[in-house]
Amino acid sequence: MSQGRVEEIYIFPNRGEEAQSVQMVKALVGNGLEGDHRRHHNRQVSLLSREVWLETTAELGVELEPAVRRANLLVSGMDLSATMWRRLRVGATAQVLIRGETTPCAIMDQAFPGLEAALEADARGGVFGRIETGGPICVGDSIDLLDEDAVAKSGLATSHGLRIP
Repeated sequence: MSQGRVEEIYIFPNRGEEAQSVQMVKALVGNGLEGDHRRHHNRQVSLLSREVWLETTAELGVELEPAVRRANLLVSGMDLSATMWRRLRVGATAQVLIRGETTPCAIMDQAFPGLEAALEADARGGVFGRIETGGPICVGDSIDLLDEDAVAKSGLATSHGLRIP
């Protein structure tokens, strides 16, 4: 069952450069997204909710392009705060294990004063994860939240909750 949809794809070929919007990208196990700058092994791809972005910017009374947030995938139809430590299938084959909440930084306030604070609560700044299965990701692709057993079987779950492996 589809939970969400890829609305935009952004890559950042070099750290600090502006986003490049693409229609398709290849997810590479151990590397992140093809053409994107090298990132930490647990933070290979980042996702931002279109609905939450629009809500946040409306609260601030400003219109800002989602690329300002510097996330790779702008998605719709998903509560990203509910994806922590879960696997997502993006498109037909790519799988991402969500590893945490993306913490907003001072760069957000350079785009608009108050944006950093507005994105802090409830994963409003998005989530990040690592590519576990590679494959193409295209604008318009569905995003499926895989069943919870996938995480439990992987050894990420403990009897006291979830832990970082």
